[in-house]
Amino acid sequence: MRPVNVKMSAAGSSSWVTINQLQVSFGIGIGVSLTSGANLTYTVQHTFDPPDSHRTVSLSRTLTAVTVTDTAHGLSVGDSVIITGSGFAGGDGTYDVASVVDANTYTYTSGTSGSATGSDNTFVTSFRVFPHATLAALTSRADGNYAFPIQCVRLKLTAWVSGTADMTVLQAIGR
Repeated sequence: MRPVNVKMSAAGSSSWVTINQLQVSFGIGIGVSLTSGANLTYTVQHTFDPPDSHRTVSLSRTLTAVTVTDTAHGLSVGDSVIITGSGFAGGDGTYDVASVVDANTYTYTSGTSGSATGSDNTFVTSFRVFPHATLAALTSRADGNYAFPIQCVRLKLTAWVSGTADMTVLQAIGR
């Protein structure tokens, strides 16, 4: 895997970086650098869930709250979903689960407001999210690694006032 760089200069989560978990000698190095004078807090997160599995769901939006009906979803608050095919503005995208109503229903917050219902071709890819053991709630440059197989990794800025965080992901190539 070539080095992958992810830069962020606002609160939120980056896109997921997919990892080749089938390497013979598995290892990932991660470094997060901050611009001079940066005032932010970040966490590196990972998931064991595959990025290529999706299922059909139904959506409805009231104001900015989108309710997802997703049978036996297994998600918790803070987990991540990628919604596609919703058919309405603010429906498609990557979102963190805001609340879990029950075993079949959860919500996320849309960037747009109003009433809407998703199309019959709405799909979700879900990720149960875990924080890195040492790269969590940090405000300065740091590095770490993964010595065990994961599916994806991302950078999350939990607080941001100024500056940029730059995460570099480098995976070892086994022979």
